Amino acid sequence: MSSGVDQSFKIIESLSARRSKGFNELRRELNEMPSATLSRLLKNLIELGWAEKNPDGSYSCGKTAIATAAQIGRSFPEDQLMEKYVTALALKSGESAAFGIWDGDAMIFKCKHEIAESFRYMDLNKKNFDSGNLFVQTCMAYQSEAAIEHIIGELAEKNKLKSRLEAIRTTRISIYEDSRSSRICAPVMKQ
Repeated sequence: MSSGVDQSFKIIESLSARRSKGFNELRRELNEMPSATLSRLLKNLIELGWAEKNPDGSYSCGKTAIATAAQIGRSFPEDQLMEKYVTALALKSGESAAFGIWDGDAMIFKCKHEIAESFRYMDLNKKNFDSGNLFVQTCMAYQSEAAIEHIIGELAEKNKLKSRLEAIRTTRISIYEDSRSSRICAPVMKQ
């Protein structure tokens, strides 16, 4: 039998998976937890700020849960937080996947999961200045015009690259195709 603490954590976990949930939906997700138990635990969680009851009667994570999640998120490096998602994406798609950050004028890969039959990424934690690289272009596309000018300088195909960057900003996706493969890069921006 689960303790109230165990059950409370299961409620918080369930609420964190989506913005809000109705009482009956929570009951179903929590293996038909008795209504009286769920009501009592939700009341306690609301009083402590771990859950909120919305005007429409649904429930969502409370301010305490959100603040705690943010604090935990700040406690871990981005690559450590992203690693399981990159791995899951690679395994589900059957293609290599990576997470990188933009560092002023270059891309730095922070974590990756490479699939044997797929393409390879450069080493982790090394700057990639290659403006022909799909990831670099995708990140570069979202920099300021002044930063882009500084980065590409007097590149021979400057106008072609600027058009490509504009297309990436417009479509929010970058596609590279050659005779051997196709690669797609879709940026995920943090707020």
